Amino acid sequence: MSNNAYQKKTPFHIQFLSGGLAASIAEVLTIPLDTAKVRLQVQGKVASGTGTHYNGLFDCVRKIAAEEGPLSLFNGLNAGIQR
Repeated sequence: MSNNAYQKKTPFHIQFLSGGLAASIAEVLTIPLDTAKVRLQVQGKVASGTGTHYNGLFDCVRKIAAEEGPLSLFNGLNAGIQR
């Protein structure tokens, strides 16, 4: 007999909570880069003909943290976790 016959199935509520926790952790880790990505996209639309404020993704993250504070990189986190 295989070992699978003796293994217990993980209860649904544990699977559900584990999935939600994993998604929340992923959102917390990726929201700063997503915030910078959106700023870079908006900069391209607004800055037509003018000098750009950001010179790349990591420059954007650095300038946001320096000018607005590091916590501003997490703007929109509540909405992201509720998704």
